[in-house]
Amino acid sequence: PGSTSVCMAKNGKKRVVSVPRLVYHLFVKEFDIRDTAWRVYYKDGNTLNLHYSNLMLKRGAWSINKAKR
Repeated sequence: PGSTSVCMAKNGKKRVVSVPRLVYHLFVKEFDIRDTAWRVYYKDGNTLNLHYSNLMLKRGAWSINKAKR
């Protein structure tokens, strides 16, 4: 399952943003939202639960290393 996304525009320039990344960026901790190596994971595994306390930010390699255990 993918994540919810939204199309935003500023000064006529459109950009598609992942809603979970935006929630984490705005309500948990600022990070470079353009850096695609940062991934948002869901503590309870439910991709529809966008409550800020359910989100965690990890580097993309974290999920690969976790799966190898």
